[in-house]
Amino acid sequence: IWVPDFNSGIFLTRKSFYAGLSAASLAQSALNLDFMGIGNDQMSEYSLKRHYYLVAGYVIYAKKMYIEPSVMYRTTFKYGNVVDFSTRVTINNMFWLGASVRTNGDIVALFGVRVNDLYIGYSFDYSTSSFRFNNFGTHEVSLSYKMGSIERRFRWTERY
Repeated sequence: IWVPDFNSGIFLTRKSFYAGLSAASLAQSALNLDFMGIGNDQMSEYSLKRHYYLVAGYVIYAKKMYIEPSVMYRTTFKYGNVVDFSTRVTINNMFWLGASVRTNGDIVALFGVRVNDLYIGYSFDYSTSSFRFNNFGTHEVSLSYKMGSIERRFRWTERY
């Protein structure tokens, strides 16, 4: 099944500051989740809800490390708002660790390592709400590979 959807955003960055605004699920596409023919009426029709994100952060540079406090506001306008307050510390541009606290009571811990152009990260989210009895937290592993040098990727910025 192919379901079209659209996302849009803008991200502004300087050496020590960044900010962004984005919207996801702009089409609010309808999904039919009864693809297996089970006949569950609750799952037969579902539509994606539009999400909005506003993020800002600041990078504090120190010897061989930097500290990055940030805040992210998320909303669907229909189902409520959540604000994340986060801090990440990066050491030798190779290791990082951080923590987040959300206004809904969730707590997040994360860490990662960079090996050449490969970034490997892990995070654990734990809910302190009443849902925590049905959920023992979520684990996320991320892999990212950066291609090309930064100098080559951004050399067009010196053109004008």
